[in-house]
Amino acid sequence: MELMARSCPNRHVLFVIKLMSLIWPTSSSCELELEEFSVPENYSANRVPSVESNTPLVTNVSFMIKQVQAVSDFSTSFTVDLQLSIRWKDPILSTFPCNGSFDLKVLHDIWTPETYFYGLKKAEKLTMIDSTPEAISISGEYFWWWLDLRVEMHCSMNFEHYPLDSQRCVVRLGSVRHDAKKQIYQGSTQQLHLFFQKSLQYSIQFEDLREDEKYFSDAYNSNYSVSGFVLNLKRRRLPVFINMYFPTSLLTMMTWISFFIPAKQVPGRISLVMTIFLMLVNIANSSGVRGPSATTFTAMDIWLLICKLMVSTTILEYAFLLKLHWNLDGRECKEQTKAEKVNSATNMPMSRVQLDRRCQQIDFISFLVCVITYSLACLIYTLYFTIFS
Repeated sequence: MELMARSCPNRHVLFVIKLMSLIWPTSSSCELELEEFSVPENYSANRVPSVESNTPLVTNVSFMIKQVQAVSDFSTSFTVDLQLSIRWKDPILSTFPCNGSFDLKVLHDIWTPETYFYGLKKAEKLTMIDSTPEAISISGEYFWWWLDLRVEMHCSMNFEHYPLDSQRCVVRLGSVRHDAKKQIYQGSTQQLHLFFQKSLQYSIQFEDLREDEKYFSDAYNSNYSVSGFVLNLKRRRLPVFINMYFPTSLLTMMTWISFFIPAKQVPGRISLVMTIFLMLVNIANSSGVRGPSATTFTAMDIWLLICKLMVSTTILEYAFLLKLHWNLDGRECKEQTKAEKVNSATNMPMSRVQLDRRCQQIDFISFLVCVITYSLACLIYTLYFTIFS
């Protein structure tokens, strides 16, 4: 088996599978018959065999998915173990002397399909438990070939809703040498019971390709038939909630304690809100480093921005209270100077007791406004990123 990577005009990395190796041995009598067998003169190993005139060759592809090994947000790729089975009909089999599994050195004059994985990054063959090699067999009117592979594929991921995102990764296999007029790929997908599936940050579901995804057009507007499946990835919500949403929500709500601390307690009140604000800034920086790269604001960025805005509102509210106390101190100083001149201290605009009572009222109203605003922000955020999207 010869594995080669090739680039198409559309810059996709393609995977070429050519059947060029020794396969299961057949009986010695059949080998002798094959050695004496010669292909018809009008048959060419470089031309797609046609069962009927002006009819494309139908190549049946079967994917047996064994396990999804890994999903990488940073490289936007996934790795999956699968067994690939390809079957095609060749008119030359009507003249074949026998069925079975054959040495391809004997069948070197037979046409075999060049099969490409679109968007492939890396591929490797897997050794089966019983050390059985990949094989090409003849059964009735069909050639049949299979291979165990571990493939790493590119996936077009969109992280706008990260970490509440879902990704749709398309696996397509076909040919860029023979267009849909000469060769058509038809496929089916089977999923083994994922008992040995390792724990990933995504939940996994498989589905078939849509009709518009079963054809591929290159830079020269040639249409190629493809087969494959779709890997639907949905990020698990519970770990994200426990590690990110719950701690940041708790920190934001802890700033509301400052509304019940007297405005005169400047060190205690300002240290509480400023410490929480700096913690949120640190969490946002760490999230940007650990999270995937995105071209726009993600759902996580918006959430942390909401939390920082709520804490900033608490700081601004306390700055307003300090301004009121500063104004009162200035007026008291002026009134005291005036009273010393006229020996009177009456008719002050506002007493210290009245200011404290007014600050308490402002704190209580601010507390209610913050609770209502934050609750509405959380509701809108949840509806938009989990239900409407």
